[in-house]
Amino acid sequence: MHYLKKYIAFIVIILFAKSLLIADSDSLNSKKEPSFVMLPFAFYNASIDWAFGGFVGYKGFAQEQTLLKAGGIVSTLGTYYGYLQLEEFQFPFFPRLFFRPDLYAGKVKNVKSYAVAKSPDDPPAGSNDSRADSYIVMDGTDQWYEFTLKYLLPIGDGKNPFTNYKFDKGILISGETGAHNFINPIKSGRTFINVKAFYRNNNLETDNGVKLKPVTFGLEYGLTWENMDYFFNPTCGNYFKFALLDDWGALGSNSEFSAWKADLRWYIPVYDKESGEAPRVLALNFYTMDTPSWYDIKSRTTLQDGSEYIEYKRPQFFAGVNLGGFKKLRGFINFRYFDKAMIYYSAELRQNLKWNPMEYWDFTRKIGIDFFQVVAFADVGRVAPEWKLSTLHKDLQWSVGGGIRFFMDGIVIRVDVGKGAESTEIQMFVDHPF
Repeated sequence: MHYLKKYIAFIVIILFAKSLLIADSDSLNSKKEPSFVMLPFAFYNASIDWAFGGFVGYKGFAQEQTLLKAGGIVSTLGTYYGYLQLEEFQFPFFPRLFFRPDLYAGKVKNVKSYAVAKSPDDPPAGSNDSRADSYIVMDGTDQWYEFTLKYLLPIGDGKNPFTNYKFDKGILISGETGAHNFINPIKSGRTFINVKAFYRNNNLETDNGVKLKPVTFGLEYGLTWENMDYFFNPTCGNYFKFALLDDWGALGSNSEFSAWKADLRWYIPVYDKESGEAPRVLALNFYTMDTPSWYDIKSRTTLQDGSEYIEYKRPQFFAGVNLGGFKKLRGFINFRYFDKAMIYYSAELRQNLKWNPMEYWDFTRKIGIDFFQVVAFADVGRVAPEWKLSTLHKDLQWSVGGGIRFFMDGIVIRVDVGKGAESTEIQMFVDHPF
């Protein structure tokens, strides 16, 4: 695996140098006025109680497709979070190189967590057999930072590193960057080599006085084929990503591990585009992940009673395999399940609405909502102590639900309500879950 990582890094350096030959900094300048959107909101979530917050988006301030997103929430229980994201930023003079930072920081208060089993006699924390009432309540701080570099290969729609999307009331009408061919990345879509640095640092204390300080820092190396008509709100096409993750214990990390993951998505239009019918899309997702280092020994310690404590090379509950939350198994709280391996299936039916109530008044029209979308979804999945298909397809967890989403100048805001076997959860976030 280490030789493969070195090879990938070498390829990135070569392609980065090659991008100098096709640089065109004038093409990166904004061609139209930047747009600004702002949205206050309130919602209820079983994990944090009532929450109030706001979201702002600023598109085109650096380049026409560059999107800056920022927001935050404050809950009645004392939890608060802020985040900042930057998407579709291309380096001047290096148009094939894209940069994306994702920054989250905040404080959690009285939050349920399955990071530690409530009793030593309970099944392992976060396992597929863990009990719904075997959770702890935590307070503390959370810092989560990711920095992604993507190199666009000069194949398919990536031969031209610049996009030229054209919209009519938020619907893409030309400038597709994929979905011309569904099996050949040489002919269709944009293919990226990705390198992402991730860092997360928690300082937590449980309701029974136990202090936890999980920290992870590492790199993710990936290959991604984005073969959709429009990445942020696709109506047809497919997507594939394969990535390797490695945390080797640097910068204070206490969770050495190695892992791999695969993410496949399909977007099937089920409407007549030529008739002017509102877009209706069946979106499908398959996701799987494994942690090969799970049973590798990190250290051995002899305790005072003469017994031996063994520490394994495993990720923190938030860094590796996990299910539950605003992306996967939305009927469960964040990080409800985690283990060595995981498999997950999801289906969504997304229906755009021609009716837009925000168009009736001047003051609501200024908010800039292009269209509303209603969604029905169902998903199943499970975690397991081994990556084995027969094991991963037994006793699957499930959730079903629906939601409403709205599109604001390239930004998808969503509110999903998911019902699982243990609870009903409201998940509010930006972007589609897949």
